[in-house]
Amino acid sequence: MHSSGEVYFPSCPRLKLKLMLRADFFFRLVTSDFHFADLRRAFRSPDPLRASSRRVSRVVVQAQAGSEREPWDFGRFAQTLLTFNAPPSPAKVLAKVFGSEKVTTLDKGETLWSVNETNDIDWGSLDDVVMGGVSVSSFEISSQGGIFSGNISESNNGGFAGVRTKVFDSPFDLSKCAGIKIKFKGDGQRMKLVLRDDSDWNGIAWTATFDTDANRQRETRIPFSTLKATKYAKILDTTSGFNSSNVCAVQLVLSKFEFEKDLNPKFKPGRFEFTLIDISTY
Repeated sequence: MHSSGEVYFPSCPRLKLKLMLRADFFFRLVTSDFHFADLRRAFRSPDPLRASSRRVSRVVVQAQAGSEREPWDFGRFAQTLLTFNAPPSPAKVLAKVFGSEKVTTLDKGETLWSVNETNDIDWGSLDDVVMGGVSVSSFEISSQGGIFSGNISESNNGGFAGVRTKVFDSPFDLSKCAGIKIKFKGDGQRMKLVLRDDSDWNGIAWTATFDTDANRQRETRIPFSTLKATKYAKILDTTSGFNSSNVCAVQLVLSKFEFEKDLNPKFKPGRFEFTLIDISTY
């Protein structure tokens, strides 16, 4: 990386792409404020780009002249943006504007998500590719549950993989409940559960950690009162608590960091597998 904050993406001698990796630009890439016009501007080159039949799906990030980092999958990065930043339907926009947005109320002991009771919740991978990393994960539905698995690499300053729901069509009102109960089967690592109480993609992440045992089914309860207000693993100083009457999204994360600069003591890079059996209230 140059002192100006620029990183070059050379893919072949004839094609040199320059991307401004300033923090504000990258944050907009993973928020609803992102516009594809920004992407076009970011990829302008001093040399005119000529039409080519060759498809560039992976680019090599060169941090300094003469040194290469791990290949970064721009195609997967773009797919992540498309998965989570699709525009809302006109009906949803109008419902929000006129205050007629539907809310789904759950009582204690009811299911938020399971294989047999999905509540029309859609999941998608959200890995460190959004920050230039090369970790890869997937979330596959099977008869055993939702299998969140993949490979975590610390290359390119990465080190996390996650699976996140799209913003719920109808927020969940869990105000009658004390917390969330998760049934799962892990591999011995420490995970994070993230709940969000607004539809802002880059809003506050209400986070708790929980441990797993290798190849053993477990159940854990996470009280709403223990959730920490965080952004990018940094704990926020906020006077407002978690709004359990407006749960808009859920996320599971495996990261080498816990909170602030503290490392996850049970994190291991490489292959991982976590099976989500169900999420319910208590």
